[in-house]
Amino acid sequence: MNTYPFYDESNKLFSFEIDNFICSRKKTVQIVSAIDGVQVVCHPKKFFSWFREEVFCEFEIDEQVFVIEEPFEDNSRFLIRPKNNKFCNKIYEVLSAFLKA
Repeated sequence: MNTYPFYDESNKLFSFEIDNFICSRKKTVQIVSAIDGVQVVCHPKKFFSWFREEVFCEFEIDEQVFVIEEPFEDNSRFLIRPKNNKFCNKIYEVLSAFLKA
């Protein structure tokens, strides 16, 4: 799967995007759920989540909280980032799961 990384000013991976044409909201949550130690806190709504939810998933890994969102609700990519918008080393584990998918 293609990923599009974003780095902070220290050149550390901050967040990344994936194409949502290849990976649906449901599939994205399935990939995240398969990561060891992940607890999904918020799932996409059952009906029309793409129509009303920019942030459609929230999950925790080792007390670090991440969100998955579709910026502007009509983007061609999903953004996966720490909820607090600060660097977190667990982002590498999350990225690895998507690279293997």
